[in-house]
Amino acid sequence: MTRAAAVGVIACAAVAAVMRADCPKCPAVAVPLYVKANAPAPFTGGTLLALIEQKAEASRLDRLVNGLWDLICGPGASTFESAAAKLEKPFDDAVDELLRNEVSGGVRAQSIGPPSFTCGTGSADRVFTRGGLRLIVSPLLRTKPAATVAPNGTEVCGNSATDPCKILQRQLSRIGVIDAWRITKGDGVVVAVLDTGVAYRHPDLTDSMFVNAGAPTTDGTDGKYGYDAIHCSGDPDDVNSDGHGTHVAGIIAATQGNAFGGSGIAPHAGIMAVRVLGKGATDDAVARGLRYVLKRQSAGANVKVVNLSWTNDPPDVCTSLQYDLLDQLNSAGILVVAAAGNLNGDNDSDRTFPASYALPNVISVAACGETSDERLCASNYGRRSVMLAAPGCNIFSTLPPDRYGRGSGTSMATAHVSGASALLWSCNPGLSVGDVRTVLGNGVVSPYWSGNVSSNSRLSVDVAFSTVLGCH
Repeated sequence: MTRAAAVGVIACAAVAAVMRADCPKCPAVAVPLYVKANAPAPFTGGTLLALIEQKAEASRLDRLVNGLWDLICGPGASTFESAAAKLEKPFDDAVDELLRNEVSGGVRAQSIGPPSFTCGTGSADRVFTRGGLRLIVSPLLRTKPAATVAPNGTEVCGNSATDPCKILQRQLSRIGVIDAWRITKGDGVVVAVLDTGVAYRHPDLTDSMFVNAGAPTTDGTDGKYGYDAIHCSGDPDDVNSDGHGTHVAGIIAATQGNAFGGSGIAPHAGIMAVRVLGKGATDDAVARGLRYVLKRQSAGANVKVVNLSWTNDPPDVCTSLQYDLLDQLNSAGILVVAAAGNLNGDNDSDRTFPASYALPNVISVAACGETSDERLCASNYGRRSVMLAAPGCNIFSTLPPDRYGRGSGTSMATAHVSGASALLWSCNPGLSVGDVRTVLGNGVVSPYWSGNVSSNSRLSVDVAFSTVLGCH
């Protein structure tokens, strides 16, 4: 049996059970976001991009608004540069707060062109503009129960100016993926996600799916987007689950620049959905899923990465069948990126499988914060057995059927490393599994991870790219 390695797809509440005094708690975010294509009144002329489902007091909104106004248009903020310097963290935190809560007031945002800075009112609106994001708070909308934000993200999001929720993906700039997108976005590489399935109709995933061009079969392996290894069918849709697989898939390869949600690490990579988790999951289903990946690769699919954002249940159980199949993936030149687990334990002494299989193609990933290198308190670690850390706290991504939400755990961290691996192979297809493994270990050395993972580092895509021929 297997279990997902996320500490709750939306919230981090489960972390509390394993909290220690010397590691930080990931703050909980309990509300999903979802996209609406058409804007109801009074948002005429704009698009209602994110509707938030939790009430907040009007006075709370007023405090946020007034605080932003003072920062941008108050004394000492006469230039964009000085305002931005003061505003960066408070502004991001305030926008994040507005997105988390439905407020008893109207907040809307408009995409604009080049970064600019303005102070002024129009129709009694307060207008805040910074780095390509314009936040407009109108007293005329104070009775409307909606909060929206639509950044074009010029400073943060590179050329993905039409991903409205990119501002919620602060880890992307931290791990240096923005610069990598100038070189490649994962084109031509397939990442197999063995999980609860993937909501392949999601507007941020439908263009990111691997498409099976193989001949029809009688064993269910001819599905268009992948394989349901539990029911031996060709429909790997993420249904009747917590959306774990869809969340992981979005982190890896959510479509960029399509006016929906955010962006995956490798937005041009293809997601091969393989359902092995959920009701009816067995070790045999996992084995069938791994064999499916091998079959599709032998049929021509350029599968380079298998993402395993889960652990065996119990986690210390290993099987010769699982080992042998992962070893076959190694022979086929396929990297396996696996979650270290969320038991706040040392994998050197208490091994967690499949991440702890001693195979040259298996990478074990621990979880750090979204904007901090501090270890997510639930994350396992291991000086010898875990290779590196990656962001895994309150990570914004896709949820079934067409929603968005936050997730925390080594599941999310694992997906970041899988996406980074796809970028590396897209940039230099001649890299071996060993090459990619070595390059990924060239991250940002962090005191939080020195002695806790074998590379002593946190994932850094730009540092990895700087060491690969043709990728810098």
